[in-house]
Amino acid sequence: MRFLSNKNLTLPFLIALVTFITYLPALNNDFVNWDDPTYVYENPHLQLLNLDFIEWAFSSVYFSNWHPLTMISYALDYSIWGLNPFGYHLTNIFFHACNTFLVFVLVVRLIECQPNSPIPLFNKEGVRGRYPSSLVAASVTALLFGIHPIHVESVAWVSERKDVLCAFFFLLALLVYLRYVSAKTRTSLLYSLCLLLFAMALLSKPMAVSFPVVLLILDFYPLKRFRAGDEKIKRILAEKLPFFLFSLLSSLMTVWAQYLGGSLKPLEIYPLTTRFFVAMWAILFYLSKMLIPLDLAPFYPYPSQITATHIGAFILVSGLIAYCIKNRLLTAVWSYYIITLIPVIGIVQVAGFAAADRYTYLPSIGPFMLAGIAISLLIEGYSRYKKAVVAVLAGLTVLTVSMTIKQIEVWRDSITLWSHEIKIYPDFYSSYYSRGNAYIKLNRYDEVISDYTKAIELNPKYLDAYNNRGNIYFDLGNYQAALSDYNKALELNPLDSQVYTNRGNAYLGLGDYAQAIKNHDRAIELNPNDATAYNNRGAAYFRSGNYAHAIRDFSRAVELDPQFTDAYNNLQAADRSFKAIDR
Repeated sequence: MRFLSNKNLTLPFLIALVTFITYLPALNNDFVNWDDPTYVYENPHLQLLNLDFIEWAFSSVYFSNWHPLTMISYALDYSIWGLNPFGYHLTNIFFHACNTFLVFVLVVRLIECQPNSPIPLFNKEGVRGRYPSSLVAASVTALLFGIHPIHVESVAWVSERKDVLCAFFFLLALLVYLRYVSAKTRTSLLYSLCLLLFAMALLSKPMAVSFPVVLLILDFYPLKRFRAGDEKIKRILAEKLPFFLFSLLSSLMTVWAQYLGGSLKPLEIYPLTTRFFVAMWAILFYLSKMLIPLDLAPFYPYPSQITATHIGAFILVSGLIAYCIKNRLLTAVWSYYIITLIPVIGIVQVAGFAAADRYTYLPSIGPFMLAGIAISLLIEGYSRYKKAVVAVLAGLTVLTVSMTIKQIEVWRDSITLWSHEIKIYPDFYSSYYSRGNAYIKLNRYDEVISDYTKAIELNPKYLDAYNNRGNIYFDLGNYQAALSDYNKALELNPLDSQVYTNRGNAYLGLGDYAQAIKNHDRAIELNPNDATAYNNRGAAYFRSGNYAHAIRDFSRAVELDPQFTDAYNNLQAADRSFKAIDR
């Protein structure tokens, strides 16, 4: 690689530095209450980074996912920073800056794969002249990748560590593959290193399953390895078999993990036809957000029905595919974009949303590279206007940086996050619920009740909102209001043991010990291993003066959870009361 052989890495380093500086405001951000509790600040597994933890990370499905390297990275952060969000954000930003550097190197390497070939960008034959300056194309691509607002979600959200970590190994694996192909002899060391880096990408996030197909796309263009003859083509395909095997194993593991976690959405909820048309819409939606990054949201709600917009998107995507087939570069770029999106495009529906900014992290390299080549051609073709073009690009860079900083502020904390979502999608009930949960930590109970109430207005079947609002009423001492919400929650799901426990506590607050015990009986019947339910029933027995039954329940709670301090204290109190009666 001519440019990099001179060790002139100043330009990619500066772009990576600009990226790092752009994201510095994220260091002041807090955790948010979307996945961060589960992955980080309420995750007890992170507290001991030892061999037992490594074994757990590789052998356990956690939160419907299996990405052991990501979990290990969190544990490393915890060992350094504890639960200070500063360190977790710093790690994300560091990896994103590294990825920006790698994108630059990758684009230079791809363009210089065939320095004496014309660019087939605008027609079948290409344009006059050689490839334009790889530096311009790589700079634009890397800068877009580094500072574009659509990547804020992947970087400023601690729980998306898996995005930046997966991309890091994915990009390194691509660079090693290009080195492997360009080597005079196909060394097993480079091949093994590529396979290892790919495995590490999969262990960070299974979205990397598209990697072997990406290698085939590179073999098609710009490497043009498929012109080598039938025997060589067979060897080219054979060398991809281990990569496809890794992808298959990762895909099976991912589906299994999502199934165990109950995250897979059945076809009855999202029919296959609906998923297909929404996927076609998402392909164009992401491109539109790359072009005009306005109203970026953490959650894009799934449509209730297919509209003319979705059908029109299918027609337009089909037309774009037909157009791109006419030349090699567009075919390769479009194929890369689609292939890397397929794992998250929504055909296998697990999350219940139509699109997500984070899904563009790797796929965006294709469109961004195309933009880089186009601008490089523009500068080369109209060299007398070079200063004007550069000035416009500088202005757009400043504008993009300011938009990214503004988007980083959206992720400052849970309240700013969900308030932003509500501003864009005011009818999305889940945002009010999540913001209500955030208000609880600030003891702003009026806002909590208001948001839960709004969530229920938008979705009258929102069981969690009824249950949580009931909990707030209970904490405020309004037991009748709490009882009303628990009753409604049980109408929606008469098998929810936790709601029975909560309703039992509300009856206890009202002094109705018989009803309290009856509800706790039902909770234990539904979940016989719930230590809390036994402790709560024990409290009802204790308040009613039945100390023998209270001792039995408190003892069972301690047996189920030896670390249950409240149950242990209650057991001692009941034992003292029982002995006092005997005396």
